[in-house]
Amino acid sequence: MNKFSPLLCAMVVAVVLFSSFTHTATVTGVEACKWFVPNVFSPNDDGVNDTFLPYNDCGDALLNYELKIFSRWGRLVFETSSPDQGWNGKAKGKDLPAETYVYSIRYTISDDIEKETEVLSGDVALIR
Repeated sequence: MNKFSPLLCAMVVAVVLFSSFTHTATVTGVEACKWFVPNVFSPNDDGVNDTFLPYNDCGDALLNYELKIFSRWGRLVFETSSPDQGWNGKAKGKDLPAETYVYSIRYTISDDIEKETEVLSGDVALIR
């Protein structure tokens, strides 16, 4: 089975009026991954939506990943560099209150030619 990394490729053609030449250039870049980031979760140990875990389709193109969760006051309450590790609504082993938290996902993807770093951010509601 072949593995293909995401790659964005476009062709740009510029034509100068009143001239007899054209120039063609191929522009390449890394295609951005698609992400699904939940906006609510309920860490109540019922087995349903107990962790906040963003999903992506980056595959092998994902080189670096960093997820940080902040309280509404800007205090860092959780961080991980593993895309498989979600947040369970705790900080230092204690349940955090039900409220809205801010997430920041910083990731780097590569197509073996180029690397691109992207940042996604938003908020997630913790419901108890």
